Amino acid sequence: MGDNISSPSHPSTVESSFPDFSQLALSTWYYQTPLDSQAKPDSSQQPDLVILSTWMGAAPKHILKYVSAYRKIYPNASLLVLTNGVQDIIFRPSSHYEKHLRAAISVIRSTHQQNPQAKIVLHLFSNGGAHTICQLAKLYRKLCSQPLPLHGTILDSAPGRATYKRSIAAMSVGLPKSFPVRILGILVLHMACIAMWLQRHILGGENVITRVRRELNDPLLFPTGARRVYIYSKTDEMVDWETVEEHASEAEGDGVDVERERFGNSRHVGHMMEDFDRYWGAVGRIIRGS
Repeated sequence: MGDNISSPSHPSTVESSFPDFSQLALSTWYYQTPLDSQAKPDSSQQPDLVILSTWMGAAPKHILKYVSAYRKIYPNASLLVLTNGVQDIIFRPSSHYEKHLRAAISVIRSTHQQNPQAKIVLHLFSNGGAHTICQLAKLYRKLCSQPLPLHGTILDSAPGRATYKRSIAAMSVGLPKSFPVRILGILVLHMACIAMWLQRHILGGENVITRVRRELNDPLLFPTGARRVYIYSKTDEMVDWETVEEHASEAEGDGVDVERERFGNSRHVGHMMEDFDRYWGAVGRIIRGS
């Protein structure tokens, strides 16, 4: 069964951007649903744990819109929030993830051990969230010798492909708005992307997004029995809708039960704002398994 993992510790709730959450690690927050809520009669329709792997540089106020919806619609669910920034994709080695994602692994493993039939749902956003969850899945495989024990997966605005223009657009989202700082940040991003391009062409190997696309369909990391819905838009300026559909078709070819929810006018990770009921209807079908 691989390396030993301690049970998840639950430090007292900290003053943070996520009220009622405990911060378990640098970019990991956990909300454990109160025990009395688990006795509600509709608990069979509720997920036990939702993993929210957020988009690159996502502001807490935006993440909280999804947190609030989950807490309202699925009050029995515990929530595990994983955040990330530009530095996580460009600069940080895999050893960084091994250190900071162990707490998340402990939560997932504990939930699964307490109830092997637990509904653990993954909700990832954009290429940044997909990258984080692939790192988590690889660490889970290393420590637990199995894929993530998922009931279902929601892929919001992901995965795309690594084009230069879209990569810069995506990574610049989390930069400060003040003019001189933002311009400097964009210049740094351009230099980093050029350096990564040169490294790949000189040393060979996959770029980050190509690797993420492959790993999301790796049955050693993500179970083919977990249903998926891809939520995306034709007007997404950062992730092309056709690349999402290509990935969905590849997953279907591997035996995954796939649903496509294509919006017409929503922005990147903005589909919920275009049609709240349609968005959460798609999420609900994955959770119910229907």
